Amino acid sequence: MPTENKKSKSSKPIRDNLEAFSIAILMAVLFKFFAIEAYQIPTSSMQPTMMGSTAAGVYDRILVDKIRYEIFEPERWDIAVFRYPLRVKQNYVKRIVGVPGDHLRIAGGNVYQIESGDGLEPQHLSAIQKPEAVQEALWREVFPARMAIAGEDKILDYFNGRGGKWEESDGVLSVDLSKARNGATLSYSRSKDGGLSNRLYDGYSAAVGQKIQSEASPMELEHVQDLRLQCSLTPEGSGLELDMQIGVQQSEGKSLRFSLAAEGGKARIRVDEAGTEKIVSEEFDLAFASGQEVAVAFAHLDDRCHVWIEGDLIASLDTSEFKTLDELNPASGDGRSGVTARIRLAGADAAELRDLRIYRDQHYSTSSRPRTEPRIVKVPAGQFFMMGDNTLQSVDSRDWQQLEVAVIDGDLMVDPRTHPEAQRLRGNLRPVELSTAPDPDENPVPVMGEGKIVFTDHLGEVHVLRGRINMNGDATKDYGITGPWFDGGEEGQAWEAEIGGVHFVPREHILGRALVAFWPIFPMRLGFYR
Repeated sequence: MPTENKKSKSSKPIRDNLEAFSIAILMAVLFKFFAIEAYQIPTSSMQPTMMGSTAAGVYDRILVDKIRYEIFEPERWDIAVFRYPLRVKQNYVKRIVGVPGDHLRIAGGNVYQIESGDGLEPQHLSAIQKPEAVQEALWREVFPARMAIAGEDKILDYFNGRGGKWEESDGVLSVDLSKARNGATLSYSRSKDGGLSNRLYDGYSAAVGQKIQSEASPMELEHVQDLRLQCSLTPEGSGLELDMQIGVQQSEGKSLRFSLAAEGGKARIRVDEAGTEKIVSEEFDLAFASGQEVAVAFAHLDDRCHVWIEGDLIASLDTSEFKTLDELNPASGDGRSGVTARIRLAGADAAELRDLRIYRDQHYSTSSRPRTEPRIVKVPAGQFFMMGDNTLQSVDSRDWQQLEVAVIDGDLMVDPRTHPEAQRLRGNLRPVELSTAPDPDENPVPVMGEGKIVFTDHLGEVHVLRGRINMNGDATKDYGITGPWFDGGEEGQAWEAEIGGVHFVPREHILGRALVAFWPIFPMRLGFYR
């Protein structure tokens, strides 16, 4: 009698399970090594795009695509993970701002391509535009975010309404225009918040923003010229006139006004200098009907002006001949000079404003420290220039510094100029205040009272060297890295360390592109990076 052909059970179930488990582990390791890997963000350099905030207690986890750069070249504005050139065993994450062959100038919050010359002449500079998805991700909400962070809810404490009769109810503004001969204006006037400046806490939720307000920077008072002003307007009666304005007071005293002017169903973008119209766009349709709400947004961005109606881009105007390259620091601490935003209404009987918002663009500073000279960057072949989105707190390609020391007898630190035969060690230079605990990036670390210095080289190897660093008489402050230093010999020979800038990341050090944040669960941060 024939028997059924049944699949027989393994006679070695333990071995089979071990083999399956081993293969699963191998596949996971290979997947991590070659395809996708997870990282935790430990620092604030990419905030608010990626959170690594000690103050807020939020540390994003991200997934990184490690295959993309095996097929494609890294592109400008990518968020990339790479090996830090001055400590190659340590991975960093920044945004790619400069690519091979670029000749850049960072000025006025923008990144410019130098088309010719030395980059000092405005007419030789062209602002680098961000892709639409990247730009949307980089807008930082100023209002009502600052109001929420302050725990306030009255719009007219942040905006000054003049002309007509302004009233506020449940977050909606209304204005009676019937007796306003010259119309009514609404101007952002919150001077105690620094005005329209580069505040560190812009772009955060109220809960997080409240926790990081104390992380102030002396460079936060610089005003931001690239703004987006938007609202939804509902007129009562016909003939509503609208003028949305962004004013820039340049450091040399020149007054510029970029505006969207709408009247009689038509609108134009215009630029005025010292009250005189200089350029104007072609007319486009922008009509207001009584009782019908219209969402309007106007922006000055990367030397261009744009208008959106109901979320659609309707018109643009090149304003590059009116570049502002200098820092826009207010003449006083009241925040009233530098950059202004204003809405003017006229013509109709009344109007209602909802969803009033101001955003500012990502503002690129020349350095994370005060700096007066222009920032000119020539990116070599095969190299990339990296910057953090939190440019006030990011130590990146702008400011990386390399320290080189000389060592004899295995651990005696000496002057490299007088000991050409000595072993050379080079590594990251990142001093911090000695009153704080050393962080992972601090280097070198003096051991107080021991006559020793802990130095980590670019390969990640730790050396304990005999030597001292000048303390400038105050052990609680940054130690005097520029010298003098003292070797560990009996005579204590004084000398100065060799310090040089390292501003680029080699192509072979770039590991992958950030894809998505997937943690923490609360507050939830989930989404793809642009």
